[in-house]
Amino acid sequence: MGQKPSYEALEEKVWRLEKQIERLAKEPAAVLRDREESYRNFVDNAAIGIYRANRKGRILMVNKKAAQMFGHASPEEAMARARNINDIYSHPALRSTFLQEIAEQGYVRRKELKLLKSSGEPIWVEIQARTVTSENGDIVYEGFIQDITERRLAEDALRLAEFLVDQAPVGIFRAGEDA
Repeated sequence: MGQKPSYEALEEKVWRLEKQIERLAKEPAAVLRDREESYRNFVDNAAIGIYRANRKGRILMVNKKAAQMFGHASPEEAMARARNINDIYSHPALRSTFLQEIAEQGYVRRKELKLLKSSGEPIWVEIQARTVTSENGDIVYEGFIQDITERRLAEDALRLAEFLVDQAPVGIFRAGEDA
């Protein structure tokens, strides 16, 4: 039979095991921290606005793009100045319609709304949002928002031009190779 290890040898082995356990315990935390940072960078630097609000309209989170879209320098400024999402609707009925639709379906897809920037200037947006239950059981809305103002203005200009052509008192024709 072999000799029993000394107390010092056992103490050394326990110390090494404790260090190994500490190292192994830190690795998942570091991986989690890296993933959280990666996720935060992805959301903060997304090319589309991302937001979260509760049912009462309190803004819980916006990313940089959403803040800039509404005339704010940062997400922190947006949340401090525009405390309630109801403040950005150009007409209160639009918010009611949005809430009714998302309550019935659990989501909205490609909903176009005329909202207001912090300056009061109108902005056309397309929203995609869904209902989510938070960790504490509250209903929140998470969504993506995109500025479509230029597209809407171009569509309006085209409709006006078509109307004017249809209403012209004289005939209009087109000449050219592709006419």
